[in-house]
Amino acid sequence: GIDFTGMMVVLGGLAVGMGFGLRDFASNIVGGIMLLIERPVREGDLITIGEHEGRVAHIGIRSMRVSSWDNMEVLVPNAETFNKPFTNWTHQDSVVRTVVPIKVSRTDNPVFIQSLIHGVLADIPEIMTEPPPQVYLKNIDEALLEFEVRYFINVQLHTRFEIRSKALLAIMRQFKAAGIEPPIPPIAVELKQASDEA
Repeated sequence: GIDFTGMMVVLGGLAVGMGFGLRDFASNIVGGIMLLIERPVREGDLITIGEHEGRVAHIGIRSMRVSSWDNMEVLVPNAETFNKPFTNWTHQDSVVRTVVPIKVSRTDNPVFIQSLIHGVLADIPEIMTEPPPQVYLKNIDEALLEFEVRYFINVQLHTRFEIRSKALLAIMRQFKAAGIEPPIPPIAVELKQASDEA
């Protein structure tokens, strides 16, 4: 005879699988409609969604195509725009701020460090003069001074990674020329006294 129990198990599994598939399909369709209505992203925008970053090449009804910095095209389901962390760097305009932490030894002169970093940023043409770059002394601990460097760039012309690297290399060169050594974090040494043997 026919094993109806086994058949029902198989059909049940197929139904569950189709249910999940249709649910994802419907979520992506709804996501596509919401993208068309709300317009949180447009073709040509620079976005970060989940672990993907790049420029939006095409927005479809089920997914969007993102051109990554590795010159690859990533297909991102539309539902992920609403379900994962999503940043549109160019929704308002193409000017974005970059924040870079810099740490030096507490023995260094903070006013000199601040002035030196300002000078480095002024010599990098890709960094915008309006709004102007900012250098703040953010924190002081037992051994280190921590600065927060802020500047603006046009991401339609340059990537944040490119200019961040350029700024850090230039700061390192100026630090070396000025005799500013890399900070050495304090090392805690714990001495334990051996217990006397009976």
